[in-house]
Amino acid sequence: MTVTDEDYRTIFFAMKRASERSGHDMSAGRDIPQPSPDEMEADLTVLDNFRIELGKRRKATFATRSALENPVGATLL
Repeated sequence: MTVTDEDYRTIFFAMKRASERSGHDMSAGRDIPQPSPDEMEADLTVLDNFRIELGKRRKATFATRSALENPVGATLL
């Protein structure tokens, strides 16, 4: 499996808002505005599209690698 820089960027920024708010209360000086429902939906859409694209890449890689496992055919002269 290869994770590209673009893959990393997609996941990081789509999860950033949710991750900053999960798990712990923030100090008053770090209190950032809560994302709107539209922003959260947009982040989920980005992640879902990434998941679909990654599935397509996985299938293509599987097909390519499976073809590499086939024996080389002999040519009759």
